[in-house]
Amino acid sequence: MCYRAHISGLGWETKPTCGGWSGTRGQNRAIEALEITAYGVGWFCAQAHTRNVGWGPKETCAEGGQTITIGTTGQNRPMEAIRFSSTKTVWANAHVQNQGPTGFSIGTWIEVGTTGKNQNLEAIAMSFH
Repeated sequence: MCYRAHISGLGWETKPTCGGWSGTRGQNRAIEALEITAYGVGWFCAQAHTRNVGWGPKETCAEGGQTITIGTTGQNRPMEAIRFSSTKTVWANAHVQNQGPTGFSIGTWIEVGTTGKNQNLEAIAMSFH
């Protein structure tokens, strides 16, 4: 799985990350959108929780090898959490504002980050197993 973040005040990261941290840590910069490409998986879905909006209108899904984008750009809407579902086990760890890494969530349906706390999702690390 490879992904890159659209970061508040910085824009899109130039190169995707595959398994490591994407975004920033300790800079108080929110991820606003995330572009995800998954390989070696039948299908995967993701959904963003953005500040003052909540969970996006629907999950965005694709088959392995395809790319999806969740969240927003140009609207100054920080992501606070992400939901994933997949035919394979997803491992994801969120770095949350004022909290740091939350620890890995593992499963075929997981949620990382926080909701209702107005805390930015600043970075994310994830992979399929």
